[in-house]
Amino acid sequence: MRIRLTEGMSLDTGALSRDLIKMQYERNDVTPGRGSFRIRGEVIEIYPAYTKGAVRIELDWDEVKSIVKYDPVSGEVTGRFEFLTIYPANILLFLRISLRKLFQE
Repeated sequence: MRIRLTEGMSLDTGALSRDLIKMQYERNDVTPGRGSFRIRGEVIEIYPAYTKGAVRIELDWDEVKSIVKYDPVSGEVTGRFEFLTIYPANILLFLRISLRKLFQE
């Protein structure tokens, strides 16, 4: 289970929110931290549990305008991406899904 985002793609924020929750991310619009996300208008911020920093996805209506990695403390942009893959917040969920696929083959 993972989410793939690409600049220029159409994105339904409701569906993205549901998918992130299924991947054990917590929606927190007040004080986000690792393993959480928030949606403010046309800006989505995801704080992966498996890396330092956060990811900001800016939309133009329902189209992904930009994907950047930034430092949540300073706000400094540390990277720009044309595409990004988001993995589950909990490694145990990732392992469980991988094992299920392995035994189904």
